[in-house]
Amino acid sequence: MYATVTRQIESNTPPAAAKAMKRLREKGYSDEQAMGLIAAALSHEMTTVMKSGTTYNAARYAKSLDRLPKLPWNKG
Repeated sequence: MYATVTRQIESNTPPAAAKAMKRLREKGYSDEQAMGLIAAALSHEMTTVMKSGTTYNAARYAKSLDRLPKLPWNKG
């Protein structure tokens, strides 16, 4: 998961991943903590895809990244 997140950030694909990393760093999260949060958002997207039988949804993943550090499964 961390390798995928690293590739996303380095390639700026999707841009929301690099943006989330930058924002979380600015909020005082360590690189490791930020990577963990982004990995959690990616894992949530992958789980949603597998459970629902749908395809990857870039907008949904970007929304999860934008909400970090609030985790995707915490809807409130």
